[in-house]
Amino acid sequence: MWIRGTREIIRKQLEVAKFKPVRMRSAATVDSADVQAAAAKLAAAVEYRFDAAKADVDRIMAGRDN
Repeated sequence: MWIRGTREIIRKQLEVAKFKPVRMRSAATVDSADVQAAAAKLAAAVEYRFDAAKADVDRIMAGRDN
């Protein structure tokens, strides 16, 4: 069955991902300004997505009232 095959593929990929080496930078090499800039970008992206989702909900609810 297609779903069983898909589940098996996903399960195998997750098992492989568990043991995949991850390269990390030392905290000493990360500049505070870089962290603040990344945090600001993330906050802006989250705020944008929230506003877009709220607008979608408002449009849907307005359509139900008509």
